Amino acid sequence: MAGEFAVDGITLTSPDLDLGLLAVRTTDHPGYTDWTVLVECRERGGCKADVRVRVLYRAAGEKRTLRMGGRIDSARGETARLGRVLRPPAQVERIDEVIVEVAAPYSPDAPRPTPVK
Repeated sequence: MAGEFAVDGITLTSPDLDLGLLAVRTTDHPGYTDWTVLVECRERGGCKADVRVRVLYRAAGEKRTLRMGGRIDSARGETARLGRVLRPPAQVERIDEVIVEVAAPYSPDAPRPTPVK
């Protein structure tokens, strides 16, 4: 069973990046729930960061938190998809808030660290 939640009822907190929330979706499968969060980059110079995301939601009448990480590498106006699988599955009743925080700036041209042997 899939669920798409009206974004006008969900608070987006993103202190580090100017983002717009486009969609929050869940898809139930045997043994897990697949989560998708779609955000639009609204930063003038684009959005390039490794992020930590918390989704505050209700399932089975309880407040719960889903944590996920991801990378946003989008030009202004482009959509980024963040997602994760949650085990065991949860029948999500409501999404209250999506919080996106920058864990580290992302630069695809940055030098890679020297591996330790």
